[in-house]
Amino acid sequence: MHTIKKSIRPLFTAFFLAFLFLTQSSSYGQSNSAEIENIGSKPVYTSLSKALRNADKVYKLNLSNKELKEFPLEILKLKELRYLSLDSNQLSNIPPQINELQKLKYLSLSHNNIQELPSTIGDLIELRFLYLDYNKISVLPSGFFKLAQLEELFINNNNLVEIPAGIKVLKELESLIASNNQFEKIPDEIGYLYDLKKIYFSNNHIKELPEHFYELTNLKSLFLSGNDLLQIDSGINKLTKLEIVALEDNKLKSLPPEIGELYELQNLYIDQNQFDSLPIEIGNLFKLKTLYIGNNPAKEIPTYYNRLSNLQLLDIKNLSFQSFPQVLYDLQNNGTKITGLTTKELYQAKLLLSQARNKKLTGNTTEAIIKYEELIRLDTNNVSAMSELASILVDISEFDKAAAICKRALSKNASQKTLDEIRTTYSNSINRTSKYDLVLNSYESKIKAEPTNVVPYFELGKFYFDQKKYEEAQQSFLQALKIDPSHADSHFYLAVIFLVLDREDLFIFSSLRLFALNPASKKTKTTFPFLLKKMRMKSGFENKRGTTSYFDSYIIRNENNEIVYKSDYPQADLLAAMISDLTRSDLFKNDSSKTDPEIKKAIESALNKNASNVEIFESELSKICKKNTNEIKQEEKVFWDYYLPYYSNLIENGHLETFSNTINNIRGNDQNNAKWLKTNSDKVEKFNVWNKNYKWIK
Repeated sequence: MHTIKKSIRPLFTAFFLAFLFLTQSSSYGQSNSAEIENIGSKPVYTSLSKALRNADKVYKLNLSNKELKEFPLEILKLKELRYLSLDSNQLSNIPPQINELQKLKYLSLSHNNIQELPSTIGDLIELRFLYLDYNKISVLPSGFFKLAQLEELFINNNNLVEIPAGIKVLKELESLIASNNQFEKIPDEIGYLYDLKKIYFSNNHIKELPEHFYELTNLKSLFLSGNDLLQIDSGINKLTKLEIVALEDNKLKSLPPEIGELYELQNLYIDQNQFDSLPIEIGNLFKLKTLYIGNNPAKEIPTYYNRLSNLQLLDIKNLSFQSFPQVLYDLQNNGTKITGLTTKELYQAKLLLSQARNKKLTGNTTEAIIKYEELIRLDTNNVSAMSELASILVDISEFDKAAAICKRALSKNASQKTLDEIRTTYSNSINRTSKYDLVLNSYESKIKAEPTNVVPYFELGKFYFDQKKYEEAQQSFLQALKIDPSHADSHFYLAVIFLVLDREDLFIFSSLRLFALNPASKKTKTTFPFLLKKMRMKSGFENKRGTTSYFDSYIIRNENNEIVYKSDYPQADLLAAMISDLTRSDLFKNDSSKTDPEIKKAIESALNKNASNVEIFESELSKICKKNTNEIKQEEKVFWDYYLPYYSNLIENGHLETFSNTINNIRGNDQNNAKWLKTNSDKVEKFNVWNKNYKWIK
């Protein structure tokens, strides 16, 4: 049993003692409210004889661990009783007269020998918390299901052979703890319990989940360990609030891809099943902290799991690998603790890094390089080792080797700070050799030989970009676009440069041009979240099930999957996007007083009616295009003169709505955009004709 699954009874008991009797019940009049609020300060009686002396003032009675063999009928005289605990005695039955305790809210009968409950227990209509765990109960009486106010029910560790369909009336139930019983199925009627947050059904004989189980959309904890489950249906993605799912020790051979849509999940246990291959979609669960996947026949771990940046513990006991998974190095380098692993390989990697650094510190450069190279062969994604090795190579004038290592490192996933350090090393390695001049001369020769060919201009711009010489790169990309305005890669790199330099409007211009030219590319997909943020558009999007999701990454990649730009604060960007969607107040900029009155009115209208992304897009783009170009910085003017006429002309010719729907359709999950484009195919065609015939500035 995993640590997180230890008994939760003490937590509930402590909580209820503090909370229950401070809450005013609707069944009492206003005149009693002061008394009810004061119940929390009332004493807990642990002696029945003392309680009987003050019978009309006793609210809480705890007779646990008293070696009681029978229920003391004198308790029934305590008509004001709200809390009753008879835990850890030797009770074998509960008298029908228990229904006389009409004000009872909390009843705990755990750890006894109770075999049967009286039907009259259902008459305790004020009861909210009922604990019957660790008894010998095999059947819940029909009267039980009159407890309509029940919020917490513990019936674990009994002999229950079924959960009756009548449970559907317990509409207030939030926690249903029924582990360690004998039932084989869950009634479909459980789907009516919409307020359920916790379900513990571990160690029963459940073979499948009923159809309406997936309607429990408020579930946060789901424990189904130690059953006979053969499959989990795709409807699991409806349970978007789940934070912990325990499915270990079942007969599962696969999980549906929709498991990757449980974006709030923090703990997942799928060990001791029959997975031949592990679900790759688990790599989408970015909040995951604990993952147990051991004791399965799977022979490898998906590399995609290296995206689990918040993973603290990974258990892989008794997994047999065909080859040692690179992903384990990646996760360990990210701080994940890995248990159940023969740590020979990981220990070797740590040892090599330590040895390499020691050799470097003691000035033994040759041996340090050998250790770094050995480490990189073993741990092929160790960007830190690559960066350190490249730095040594520059120091000893091995510039070509340093540049090669840097190029390799830049294709890996690393922090923006690390990538910037590598780019600096790369630039130094290039600049300190004749290669820089050779490369530059090579591109210039190609340009001179083929002045109308876009490729050498683009390659020269990319060369400057890699060395962070952004001004030179801009000019080269602009020259490429003057030859071929539809050269998407040049628009892409200009967009990244403008993002780096915080030239917001130019980033919008260039990225929109890229999106229109190449809507399905990796470059477009990874740049799109930044556009939403810069244009004050809503970043959240609904999936097919109506659940709102957000882009999990603020990393821009090229078609080779190399990282071109990474936000320094991706979590802050994500939080800002969520807050923005809630408030929409960021539709107004600091210079809103200078905004054209018509545009300002449009923005105010959009704000007031919770505008769609199409409406926000139209307002924002119109506002940018109506800016006073006399106020534009001189170094930006050449790009404004290139991009602005296109978008202004687009608006003037009535294509803004078409363009907006086209751009917003990139996400591919908004049926309104797709429907609009299909319904207005004539407008789309007119836009395409205009776009094709537009004359760009040479």
